[in-house]
This record gives sequence, structure tokens and C-alpha cells, in this order.
Amino acid sequence: QDLGYFLGPTPGTANGPLARAMGPVIENVIHSPNEPTAKDNIVVTATITQSHSMVNSVALHYRVMYGNEVTISMNDSGADGDIAADDGVYSASLTATDLNAALVASGGASGKLGGKMIRYYVTAEDVDGETSRAPVFLDPTGSAEYFGTVAIDASVNTSIPFYQWFTEDEAA
Repeated sequence: QDLGYFLGPTPGTANGPLARAMGPVIENVIHSPNEPTAKDNIVVTATITQSHSMVNSVALHYRVMYGNEVTISMNDSGADGDIAADDGVYSASLTATDLNAALVASGGASGKLGGKMIRYYVTAEDVDGETSRAPVFLDPTGSAEYFGTVAIDASVNTSIPFYQWFTEDEAA
């Protein structure tokens, strides 16, 4: 018998390939505050649930603008930004100092985090080595690679909604 799960729905077409093993389930990934300033620490939380085997580790991968990714552990200990121990909600705190250091490492100016993009994703691994990622990012052209936010730029003072468009290559 062929057992597994599908990576996505396939209405009106043949079922896609089966994935054989599934890592922990990652849900409810959020950050707080929703609209951080350049001086705020950002706490990222995610609900992690065992799928087949016990959860072994959870990590937050983040980057500022187009800099290198930085990986830190998330915890469910009731400390270091986590509200309650052993509730399945894992947390990690991105301090303003850490974010500024990531900005400087990417070539940005120190203390100029306002208006900059902060992106992240969460991974979880079980004791059998099976991993999960949120957002899933199955298709580079059709799915989100990161969750994220933009640090409020204190120099922009308007009641008119505005959009920010980020490009890695300004000449593009």
C-alpha cells in the first residue's frame, strides 16, 4: 500500500507525488509588534505540533534587506521572549541590536533600520530528522519565501497610505 501525503491540492487533475515523511507542523507564525520601529525588539512566535515524532528543534532564519541569513534557535521554555513553557508556542526575539548588526553586515548604515525590510522563516526538525518549513516555499515563482515586515521609517510622516517596493539591484 502506498502511504503518504500530498504537498498541495490538484483539483481536476491527477494527484501529485506523495511525500513519504512529514516533519513537525508549523502554524500561526506571527511577529510582534506588527509595525516595529527601528528601536523595537521583534518577537516571532510559531505554534509547532508533532506530526509523527517528537519535536527536536525549532529555528528562526532571518535577514535584513538582502543580507545573509542569520539562524537563531526558537524556544518553548517560558523565557527569552517565550510567554509560557511547554505550550507548543515557540518564540525567538530579534533585538534591535541584532537587526542593526545584520543591516551593517549587508552593507547598510548603522542605526538606519527604519524603512528596511526584515524577512524570516521558521524551520522545525523532529527526532527522526524530518524537517518542515514555514512558509513552505515549494515554487520560487509562485509561493512566498519569507514572512516579514518593514521597520517604520520615522522620517516619513503622512496619513496617506504608501507602498514600498524593494529591489536587490537598484539598476534593475
